[in-house]
Amino acid sequence: MVVLLLVVARFGYQVLLPRQFAGWVITLLLAVAALMSIGLVIAAVAPSARTSQVIGMLLFYPLLFFSGIWYPIPMMAPVLQHISHATPLGAAWEAMADAGAGNWPPALPLVTLAAYAVVFGLAAARWFRWE
Repeated sequence: MVVLLLVVARFGYQVLLPRQFAGWVITLLLAVAALMSIGLVIAAVAPSARTSQVIGMLLFYPLLFFSGIWYPIPMMAPVLQHISHATPLGAAWEAMADAGAGNWPPALPLVTLAAYAVVFGLAAARWFRWE
């Protein structure tokens, strides 16, 4: 889907591809791993599918806010910017923006994404149960 999105954006809307493509792909993979790990923890601890949907939505909207979807991160107050960079989507935005501009993504957002993936992945493995 990501490849299709990039192809449509490039040829349908003349959007430039990320100039540091390798850094962008690494960021994408780390972001997917981090978000999937969070989802697995929700699935592991929620007693039902309905509860997991509620928990997911309660996390989804704050994560979207701190990703800069509703309000650009550079325009946020400094304290909100720091919180944003500590969230998985905020870290992904920072790293992907740098990769899109042609720079290698900074280490801190990549480490943040990797930490989310590892910590939540281990928590999901610990708490998951077959029922």
